[in-house]
Amino acid sequence: MANINDFKNIMEKSRQYFKFLNIEETDKVIQARLGFYLFAIECISGVKDLEEIAKAVLDNEFNSKVYKKGNDDLGIDAVIFDNDTNQISLYIFKFNKDYNEQSRQGENPVALATKFLSSVRSQSSSGANGKTKEAIEDIIERFNSDSIWSLTLNYVSNDSKGFVQGKEPIINDLESTYGMSVCSYKLDDLSNFITLSPKPITAKLLIDNRAILTYEEHELSSEKSYLLRIPIYELVKITCNNQETRHEIDTRKILSIIKNSVLSHDVLFDNVRGYLGDTKYNKNMMLTLELEPNKFFVYNNGITATVNNIHAESVNGNTKWSFTLDNFQIVNGGQTLKTIYKVLETEYEEATFISAEVLLRIFSTKGKSELTNKIAEYTNSQNAISDTNLKSLNYIQLQIEQYLEMKDILYVRKVGEIGEKKKNYKYRISMEKLAQIIYSAMGFPDRASNQKKRLFNTYYSDIFEKNFDIEQSEKYIETYYNVIEFYKSSNIDHFDQKYFYVIYMVYKNISINFSTELIEKTLKEFKINDSISDSRKLLQVAFKEHLDKNIDAFIVAERTSIDS
Repeated sequence: MANINDFKNIMEKSRQYFKFLNIEETDKVIQARLGFYLFAIECISGVKDLEEIAKAVLDNEFNSKVYKKGNDDLGIDAVIFDNDTNQISLYIFKFNKDYNEQSRQGENPVALATKFLSSVRSQSSSGANGKTKEAIEDIIERFNSDSIWSLTLNYVSNDSKGFVQGKEPIINDLESTYGMSVCSYKLDDLSNFITLSPKPITAKLLIDNRAILTYEEHELSSEKSYLLRIPIYELVKITCNNQETRHEIDTRKILSIIKNSVLSHDVLFDNVRGYLGDTKYNKNMMLTLELEPNKFFVYNNGITATVNNIHAESVNGNTKWSFTLDNFQIVNGGQTLKTIYKVLETEYEEATFISAEVLLRIFSTKGKSELTNKIAEYTNSQNAISDTNLKSLNYIQLQIEQYLEMKDILYVRKVGEIGEKKKNYKYRISMEKLAQIIYSAMGFPDRASNQKKRLFNTYYSDIFEKNFDIEQSEKYIETYYNVIEFYKSSNIDHFDQKYFYVIYMVYKNISINFSTELIEKTLKEFKINDSISDSRKLLQVAFKEHLDKNIDAFIVAERTSIDS
């Protein structure tokens, strides 16, 4: 369970996120409250573009402070649309300025959300205005489309405890009435997302020789990898935050002390993603542990770990093997591990932790980070993890991160990254945003928005491998922020799709000023009789074709002017 230090870490982390809003505010509590939105939504949604997150926040105080314009949120503090997975995520926040180990999430903030949800259900936004009205209409439009959309309500707070007995009656009613799922994120869950430099983790195992398989690349190789069948109490032991416990090999002692064990977040530093909450798969794991613990090994994919070194020796008359794991990291199976710890915290039964077993794959990497990242990428690629998350472990992404760090630019490969605390970064750019910028400059501003998911599979090689010049990455980012600054100083309505089109034209040697004029001219000419928004027009290939004609005409006019 999280403690006061976790609370303080979350407060400080939130204040660090607040800095990226670039607004004047001296009250540290308000700084933390506003930054809390950015931190939590980034971690839960996986969206790493803070500008995009800020625009999605409906909360009145947030909009009054950040955009100098209030907004009646009707009980919902933010709405995030994932057009790749057809997921709509609603957010409700409760923020405590002081720590209380007894504070618990309650139903009141959730009950207030019914005003917003009723508007969605009635298919009418008449009772709303501003950003809230737009969000409701966007949800209604998606629900009325031919695609299937799922709805999730995330209740996020820095309370110490979650709902009483899991969920309160009003939450069950909301789930059944509106056909959505309600997920709860409290202090302990948010602490899992914090990225810190990991401390080296060592652990020991004593395994029956009948539960071991070995693998080596070559028969003369001294390096071996191991596949172990271990009871889940051993998995808890080697991943807890107590070094003495991790080194204990006496089963009776282990079973007597693991009940109060706490997961070491350092052991999950290289894991692709954090805990996803009460998903269907995590609920199934908990149900298996409760009803059929002896079937857990059969139903579960297991855990993959890397170590710098493995020391293994046969003991007890060759009936068992002793393993010492040096710098131990879980790179796949974090959901399984955290679900086991949740069961440990809520309903520990010794018999369950003895009879339930799990497959543990251990690969020795000799400290080679590239090999560790590849193992993490390839083992996770078999599961339902986004291509973006998988590519965050790609070697070229690590190179970009290191290069931009030297240029005082924070490159965000994984959620929760705020860089060095004492360093003043010029820019903060997500991996996805850089891909969109580069692909726009390459000539595909329309695809950069409406085919975002394909940037990290189909188009990845074109963007980051073929002819990619890492020294140009800084220029791409500076161009992007120059475009934003130009729009902010003008009276022109602006959003990401326009930025991408301007970048496209800037790399055709057209100034930012003329680029914006050409975009506005083309928007007025394109499909005049159709009642579609400018943002929708920009996603269409036909719009780009129309714009290209205007660009060609502009270039011809420029040449004629120069010649005359």
